[in-house]
This record gives sequence, structure tokens and C-alpha cells, in this order.
Amino acid sequence: EGPSDIGAATLTINQNTVLDNTLNINSTSGNKTFTDVIINASGALVCSVNESFVIRGNLTNNGTITAGTGTYTFNGSSKTISGTNPITLGAVSITGTITNVGTLYVSGALSGTGSLTNDTDSYLRITRNNTITTLIATSLNNTVEYDYTSTQTIKGTTYHHLIISNAGTSSINGLTTINGNLSVTGGTLNDAGFQIS
Repeated sequence: EGPSDIGAATLTINQNTVLDNTLNINSTSGNKTFTDVIINASGALVCSVNESFVIRGNLTNNGTITAGTGTYTFNGSSKTISGTNPITLGAVSITGTITNVGTLYVSGALSGTGSLTNDTDSYLRITRNNTITTLIATSLNNTVEYDYTSTQTIKGTTYHHLIISNAGTSSINGLTTINGNLSVTGGTLNDAGFQIS
């Protein structure tokens, strides 16, 4: 089949969504809820508007994702964000337990009452504030990068590799431990009175 469009509709998909072609989201009207989303090498998920989504299962990108600035809510238990290609999303809200197994770029805020684990050799870049309840970034050789053009909140937690590359001031909001390397390649790192070890 060829490309498909989803317009002004409320959509709940309880089975896997497997994309071998282009799925275009072109309206912000109606809630869009998916279970597993699997984008194969020839597939693409294109959000031509700033729609928000709920993903209750795994997100696997072996093709292309073009995301707007809407919020992607992950509420599944023991689910993964993975794939051979990097994933760039808008704001991300985690209300379940999610593991990043690859490269994830969050171009909006990272928030939610759940937990996000950055797995071994995985890469997480956050370009707004990080207020998620639980960020687990202790796995071997995983990297978390904070990159923004203004002031940014750095979550106080344990990191393996931590990169600060924004243009403003990065302020830590709690006790922070770095087991690997700390790289400050831009802006100013403010410990805000919290210990960095």
C-alpha cells in the first residue's frame, strides 16, 4: 500500500502499527493512541502538525520519524525506544517504565512521573528542562547530553557520561554523581549548591 493520512479523528490502535510506507498525521483534532509502533527501513512516520500522541508499547525506528513539537506520552510498563536510526521527538512525557536502547533526541521538555533508563551505549539528548521523576543513566558507556540555547535544569542523579553543550546556564537540581566523563563544551555549569562527584 502507498502512503496513508490520519486527519481530524480520535484514534486508538490496540494492535501493532507496522509502517513500510509513510503515515502522515495532518490534524491536531482528536486523540491519537498507539500500542507498538514499528517503522521499517522503507517506512516513515511524518507529523506535519504539532500533534500529541500516546504510545502504550514499544517504539522502534528503522526508518524515518519527522516529529512536530507536540508531546509524546509513553505510559507502558517495561517498554523500549529503539531502532537502527536515531529518534527525534518533541516534548516527551514518561508515565510508565521506558528504556532507551539507541539514540533519542528530545527537542522539548522531558517530564513525567515514570522512569526512563538510558541503556548501555545509548545516547539521550535533552534540549529543554528535565523534570522527569526518575532518570536512570548508570549503564556502561551511556551518554546524556543537555543542549539548549538558554538556561536549563539538569536533573540531579547518577550519570555515566554527561555532556553540557548549551549556550546558557545549566543548573543542577540535586546531588549528582558521574561515573564516566563530564564534558562542558558550552555555557556555564552551576552546581546550585549541590555536590558533584
